[in-house]
Amino acid sequence: MPRVPAARALPLLLALAAPAAAGCAAPAARVTFIEENDVFNLGDGLRTDRDRTQAARLAVTFPAESTPSWARAAAGAIPLFADGAPVHLGVVVGQEIATPEDLALTFPFPDDRPYVAWLFAGAALQVPVFDPDAARRRDRRDTLEIDLGVVGPSAQGETAQNSFHRLFDIPDASGWDAQVEDEFAFLATAERRWRVLAGGGSGDGGRLGWDALPFLRARAGSVRVDGGAGGIVRVGWNLPRDFGPSSIDAHGLDRRAPPPGFWICGWAGGEGRGVAHDVLVSGGVFRDGPGVTEEPFVWSATAGLAAGWGPVTLAFGQTFTSPEFRERSRYHQVSTILLSAAAWF
Repeated sequence: MPRVPAARALPLLLALAAPAAAGCAAPAARVTFIEENDVFNLGDGLRTDRDRTQAARLAVTFPAESTPSWARAAAGAIPLFADGAPVHLGVVVGQEIATPEDLALTFPFPDDRPYVAWLFAGAALQVPVFDPDAARRRDRRDTLEIDLGVVGPSAQGETAQNSFHRLFDIPDASGWDAQVEDEFAFLATAERRWRVLAGGGSGDGGRLGWDALPFLRARAGSVRVDGGAGGIVRVGWNLPRDFGPSSIDAHGLDRRAPPPGFWICGWAGGEGRGVAHDVLVSGGVFRDGPGVTEEPFVWSATAGLAAGWGPVTLAFGQTFTSPEFRERSRYHQVSTILLSAAAWF
């Protein structure tokens, strides 16, 4: 696959996402930015620059009344989604980067993961179903996302990582010349999330609340093939009736809903997943190159804090992950910062 010049890589991906938003004469949108990076880890942020070291996502979610007819028709044809429920369209661009542990080496190490990045744009359909009993709140949310992009030098991993390093006066990563080669990449993700238990909160007045949000997730494509289950428990003040921090999120886009006041919560949870393929571990699919062997089962634990006022949400979390490849038994920690805001035009 020919390399895409740096100045053209992101515009090309935005061009892929643009057709998904066609027909959205949106009177509103929720814009969400998520940055995952181990440099922000509590306690050891400057000493864990390895593995899944950085990921960024920028997403825009539109209200149901702005969803184009083709997206509603597609949702109606997919068994994942409930009949007659509101359909929200989201578009996203993002990048993920992974590196070995020793960033001073200029050649691939045979028992550590390769340098690899993937740059993508995608579209998602999201269908929430809300329990008519506001006190019980047995809600559910289904999401299907399709991402297209590139793995390899055209994904601009070297530029992103070393520019960030220079900002924080960290030595450059030296081995990007030995990274996974360019190839087309794609990924489909399906997720179902429930609210199985809830009490208090609900964003309609100042009071203590809590809820439990389990989920199932399956992913398939050249980027990764895996399936997992997990969940979080949230406890907070004036807890909103959303589904926790996520990039594709329609919460707060309903004009009829009362404006949310100040809220704050903490969460903790985890996930276990079976892994058949991960390009950030074993390298590319269509070309031979550096890579190691995926662990068939990976677990993670997460905890964090989130707060909001009106249409704005800010969240910070920490995720601790078990070893992802067999050659080295290495655990990893990464932090997540989320900023999201809904706006009416």
